[in-house]
Amino acid sequence: MEKFSVFQLLREKYPTFQFKSYQYHWENPKKLIIQFTYSIGGEWTFSPTMEILFGENVEVQKIDIDSFIYHLGIVELISYWKATCSPEVQFPHPLHVDEIPFWKTIFYHGLGEFFYKNGISVSEDEFMNFTASSFDEVHPMAYPYEKNTVLVPIGGGKDSSLTLHILQKNNYHVVPFIINPSKTTLNIIHAAGISEKNAIFVHRPIDPVLLSMNEKGFLNGHIPFSAVIAFYTSLVAALAGIKHIALSNESSANESTIPGTKINHQYSKTYEFEKLFRHFTHRFLSPTTNYFSFLRPINELQIGALFSKMPMFHSVFRSCNVGSKQGIWCNLCPKCLFTHIILSPFLDPDYIQNIIGLKTFDNPSLEEEMLQLMGESPKKPFECVGTINEVRSALAYTLHEKYQVFRAPLLLSSVANRLTQEDFVLFRSLLSYFDEHHFLPPSFEQILRYELEKL
Repeated sequence: MEKFSVFQLLREKYPTFQFKSYQYHWENPKKLIIQFTYSIGGEWTFSPTMEILFGENVEVQKIDIDSFIYHLGIVELISYWKATCSPEVQFPHPLHVDEIPFWKTIFYHGLGEFFYKNGISVSEDEFMNFTASSFDEVHPMAYPYEKNTVLVPIGGGKDSSLTLHILQKNNYHVVPFIINPSKTTLNIIHAAGISEKNAIFVHRPIDPVLLSMNEKGFLNGHIPFSAVIAFYTSLVAALAGIKHIALSNESSANESTIPGTKINHQYSKTYEFEKLFRHFTHRFLSPTTNYFSFLRPINELQIGALFSKMPMFHSVFRSCNVGSKQGIWCNLCPKCLFTHIILSPFLDPDYIQNIIGLKTFDNPSLEEEMLQLMGESPKKPFECVGTINEVRSALAYTLHEKYQVFRAPLLLSSVANRLTQEDFVLFRSLLSYFDEHHFLPPSFEQILRYELEKL
């Protein structure tokens, strides 16, 4: 049966998704337990339970977090709603009428990859309807905060390591934030000299009922996970008295995965999402929170150049979704290949091989992924990777400066004739790039510009 037919049949069988309730309590002064309850058609019920753990040295404020929790429950329901894509979503409490456009945008564009891979074609107006009573009064909450403290989400890759290091060496008190901590994420904060006592952790399991539905053939796919991170960080920042939330999303994330469309694996890492979320937060949650991406003005090539000068992280970072939980590189995915490409202009080939573990450029099974990254295919990989221009310029520079033609690795040799002089020339201009569409406060912008000047 075609996937779109499954989509239609599920929507007819399960016309209603219910966000039934949320509850939370403090198990101790440093441990917050949150439980959401969702239901699909009265047949399937989910009760995911989250734990937020504040490090021993992280102060926690006693403030009203009810609205933060409620809205966190809305973004969390995306994982469960997508199993049936029920056309009506019901909420247990009021939503302001002005919230609806935000949520429909996040659901629709954040699930662009999900719709694409499941062969679903549906308009933004008709794909879902929110049912909740509205109210006129909104009272976002201001909270006290420490001026020199920054919350930095750590994902295990080079980008968040870079943000962590730069802010730390510029005398900001950085509090790492980690969802489902792994060997890799813990190694990164340790490499930065930060104790787990000074970090915040979220344990976020998926309800096993959803996993059983996936096995039965219900709809499944990618969700806008960075949107989930956005709501968690807003909650913990308010509790910990932190104003600045510094993400590590670069300008490269704005490029669509499917050229010529808005389908973007990284939608919730884009400037568009950042702008929408900042407005939403100030209007409905807290005007105090300053959510922004520290790396927004720069691109992946510049990140590669800056990260190459941070050897303390080279042995511990893992820009590989497949292997990062186990602390390894899989060497079989587009992210491993992309990481190799973007670091190649700045590091010795043997050194990169020691970092990643295998000769990624000599792996013939990655040829299709190489062509996708270069824009020689109708789509880019559905991964958090750089732009086509960044990849092409990095490859052109690496071939020209790092290898003699006769000793270039297999994959580089195979694409050499697809690269042009323009790709090589573009390398220098990309290294001096600075996107003015960003939300960095002046002091943070000054720090980033100074780092770029040293390149």
